[in-house]
Amino acid sequence: RGESKLFIAAVLLAQTAHIMRRTDSTPVVIIDDLASELDVTNRQRLQTVIRDVGAQTFLTALTGDVLSLDSWQHQKVFHVEQGLLEEMV
Repeated sequence: RGESKLFIAAVLLAQTAHIMRRTDSTPVVIIDDLASELDVTNRQRLQTVIRDVGAQTFLTALTGDVLSLDSWQHQKVFHVEQGLLEEMV
């Protein structure tokens, strides 16, 4: 199932990059539960590609430790629990 997730993400990111090249708009990319079904290596590779596309991106994960966002600029991390939103510093 991880291969399917990578394929779908690759198509989504290719479409996003194409739209950004052909128009003046920047799509918003939303990927729910990025870490599920991916090993650490593929998760890190996918995060690098997502970052390099340059679109505004929303990623969700069940725990914050599965996302490595240190190399991302202008990142914000939030924790949502029972409908309450808290920015993580």
